[in-house]
Amino acid sequence: KIGVLVPQSKSYPGIGRDFINGLKLHAPEDVSILVEGIGMGENVGVTCDKIDKLVLQEDVDAIVALIGDNGLSTAYEKVNELKVPTIFARLGAYPDLNIEGNEYAFTLSYGLCDSLRYLGEWLPQNGFKKIGVSGSFNDAGYGFLEVFEGALYGSGGEFSGHYTPPLNPRPDEAQFLKEFYQNVE
Repeated sequence: KIGVLVPQSKSYPGIGRDFINGLKLHAPEDVSILVEGIGMGENVGVTCDKIDKLVLQEDVDAIVALIGDNGLSTAYEKVNELKVPTIFARLGAYPDLNIEGNEYAFTLSYGLCDSLRYLGEWLPQNGFKKIGVSGSFNDAGYGFLEVFEGALYGSGGEFSGHYTPPLNPRPDEAQFLKEFYQNVE
C-alpha cells in the first residue's frame, strides 16, 4: 500500500492527476495507491496531518509526496518519527535537506538549485562576470537566487541588475523587461 500526497495548483490544475498517473504507469498490479490532497501545499501542518492519516489509519507501507519546500524539515521529522519510507518529489527550489538521524525521508529533486549553483560558478570562470537576471521571485525565485548569488560571488562574479515584474504583471510587461536588458551592463 502506497500513500500519495498531491497538491492543488491554480497554475497547473492537472499536476496532481498527472503525478498519480505517472506513478500508476509503473506500479505492479498488486500495489494499491491511496491519494490524499494537501491543499495548495503551503501548510506543513496539513501535510503532516495527511501523513498521520495515511500511516496511522490507512496503514500504508510507504509514501510518495509531490511537495513544496515550505516546512520540509518538519515533514522529514514526521516521517522519521513514524518510521515510514517517504519520497518527497520536489522541484528543488531550495537546496536538499540533510537532517541528523534521517533514515526514512528521501528527496527526488529536479535539482534546479544545483543547476543554478553550477551556472553561478561556470559564468565567471568563462569570462561572464556581470550578470543581469529577471524572474518572478514572488513565485519561486528566492531560493534559486540565493544559491545562484552565493556561487556567482564565490567565483568572482557579480550582479549588474535584477528585474522583477510585479505580482500582477502589466499588459506591456515584456517592454519593461526589454528595456531592462537593453540598459543593464
